[in-house]
Amino acid sequence: MASPKAVPQQARARQTYERILSATAEVLVQVGPERLTTNLVCEQAGLTPPALYRYFANKYALLEALGERLTQAQRDVLVEWSSVSNLSQNPQDLLKSFEGLFHKTMQVTLRFSAGVPIMRAMRSMPELQSVVMQSHQQIAAVIAALFVQAYPQTTLQTAQFLARTAMQIGYSMMEMLFDEPQLSTEQAAAAVARMVFALAEPEIRANAVGLQSLNALSN
Repeated sequence: MASPKAVPQQARARQTYERILSATAEVLVQVGPERLTTNLVCEQAGLTPPALYRYFANKYALLEALGERLTQAQRDVLVEWSSVSNLSQNPQDLLKSFEGLFHKTMQVTLRFSAGVPIMRAMRSMPELQSVVMQSHQQIAAVIAALFVQAYPQTTLQTAQFLARTAMQIGYSMMEMLFDEPQLSTEQAAAAVARMVFALAEPEIRANAVGLQSLNALSN
């Protein structure tokens, strides 16, 4: 798979680049990732194939560019939420915070142009799975580092596993809701929050016990 080339800096070239991606999103909604072709995108954008190939080698490069933009929008939500203060809330507030994070990530994905088809493409096409993997690894590293600050007795390796697993649970639940929209988003958010909290709770408790022991020793 050929990755998209660097985003052009000149105004006219940048307009063409954005026009291509906008057309790709429109075609993707109409026909889905499997039937997407560069010819259909050119027809939608009113461009010749050489104009498209100047920036994108094939349809996978088009989808990769859209996938990177979507995952960046999702990462922005997670980064904004990620803080030591959020992670160290009391259990009830932490559960509510997890629910809110899930809802906000869902909303950002649904508002993103062709967000759901892009997620489906990244899930189903091996050529695009590295986009998802890299995005999840990056944000998991941020959350893990903050988790260790909030709960110092947790190892970074354990925190990375917890963060990565929590993200997988959240994204899998979103995909289920996209495939079965009749299901309750509220119930899904609550279920994700409970599962993620269940993952983190042993470390939270262990840190609390450890802190109590340290305080007892110091007294």
